[in-house]
Amino acid sequence: MITVPFVITLILSIILWIIYRLKKKEKNVNRFHEIKWLLWILYLNGIYFVTFEPFEFYVQNLNAIQLYLVPFEQIVLQFSRNSVLAWYYLLANIILMVPLGFFIPFLAKKKRGLLQTVFLGFLFSFTIEVVQAVFTFRSADIDDLIFNTFGVFIGYIFFKMVSPLLVTVKKRYLQV
Repeated sequence: MITVPFVITLILSIILWIIYRLKKKEKNVNRFHEIKWLLWILYLNGIYFVTFEPFEFYVQNLNAIQLYLVPFEQIVLQFSRNSVLAWYYLLANIILMVPLGFFIPFLAKKKRGLLQTVFLGFLFSFTIEVVQAVFTFRSADIDDLIFNTFGVFIGYIFFKMVSPLLVTVKKRYLQV
């Protein structure tokens, strides 16, 4: 079993980003570009922290994997036990992926539409669920996948609403 603390992943990702930037040696640095990629790195580290921390990497016995594949079964069960905690899980799963729905079209060189963004968000969430089920002590739940994907949808809508403002900020303040 391998345990990787969050602080180590954060420090390593920032060091790798700095090395990448130093090797690139661009004379005209686009501050807008740098800021959005740094925010992406921080977001991915946050995802790691929330979904895997503590990350104790080991391959589970196939019989020990917990899969919940009936949509809304677990969240309904949770509401019957503790509605406050159920609301927390539901909203946390949605909010966790809102930035992803924003970042996918924001970082893309070519335009990403709603369906592409939601599909990529679905794949990202699916990957998290598989890793949690197979390589950690956590379970995989179809409800998480549904709520995460909905969060990506909300993030995309938010991106479309603020993208004109981002263009203005980029042109006015952050272009070198």
